[in-house]
Formats: sequence, structure tokens, C-alpha cells
Amino acid sequence: MSEPVPQRIGDAERDRAAEYLREHMTVGRLTQEEFDERIDAALQARTATDLEPLFSDLPAPKPGQEVAPAGSWPQYPTPRPVAPTPSPASMPSSTLANTLGVVAGVAWPAWVILCMLTSWDLWWLVFIPIVVSSVAGQQREELKRREKLWQKQQDRQLPPGSQSGPPAS
Repeated sequence: MSEPVPQRIGDAERDRAAEYLREHMTVGRLTQEEFDERIDAALQARTATDLEPLFSDLPAPKPGQEVAPAGSWPQYPTPRPVAPTPSPASMPSSTLANTLGVVAGVAWPAWVILCMLTSWDLWWLVFIPIVVSSVAGQQREELKRREKLWQKQQDRQLPPGSQSGPPAS
């Protein structure tokens, strides 16, 4: 009977092993030197058996402990969302602000070209791009204000101890 051939691993498995090593270092199971050695070995691993010695003295989580239904692709753990997923209706819309920004961006060069073609006889049309730019700026500020308000509402809905921003390093 021949020995089983070691199964090769991909980037996803190496990244997951690195993530597990970071968790172990974060809780104090590994020193910085041990972590550096193990992370280098994990990122260079080619087979699942190359990863096993890196976790032999560590408790879970470790690679290979995920349970996948027979005959299916392995299901990798997905990170939990930090904030609740908002419904599209509750989020501020930026369509008007973006549209006005584009119109303002087109109105200025159009005014310059028109004035050059008419020997500046239509100089007074400069008020159109001025007004459009002003309204676009007001809409952008209103959008920022609503986004801040919406974010505050989302932060209040989170359970105590959770964060809405990226995790602190």
C-alpha cells in the first residue's frame, strides 16, 4: 500500500493559517520571534502537512479543524460584520450630489468654449456654472451631514463592546 500524497494548499489556506497565528499572538500564546518564524513558514507552506508543526503546541483555532460536508468545497470562515447591514432605503443617497457635480464639471469648460466662440459676447452666462457649482457644493455638504447622522444612528444600534470602525491595532 502506498503512502497518501500530501495535498497542496493555496493562498486561502496560507492566509487563514497566518490569521490563526495572529490570533494566537494577540492573546499571548506566541512571542514576536515565534510569530515571525511561524508566519514565514506558513506563508511558504506548500502542503497541509507543512502547516501542522506550526500549530502542534497551540489550541484551536488551527488549520484542518474546519468541518466540510462530504463532497463539497471547504467552507472558509467569514468575518462577522461589525455593524448591522443597513437597508438601502435608510442610507443617504448621493445621486443628486454626484449628478450636480458632473454637470458643474461640464458647465465650466462649456462656458469657456462658448465665450471663446462668441468673442465673449455671452460672458454673462458665467452665472449658470456658478449657480450649478454652488448647489452641487450644498448638496455634497448635506450628504456628508446625513452620512454622519446615519453613522451615529448605526453606532447606537450596535451591542455594547462592538466597534463601527476598523479594529484598533
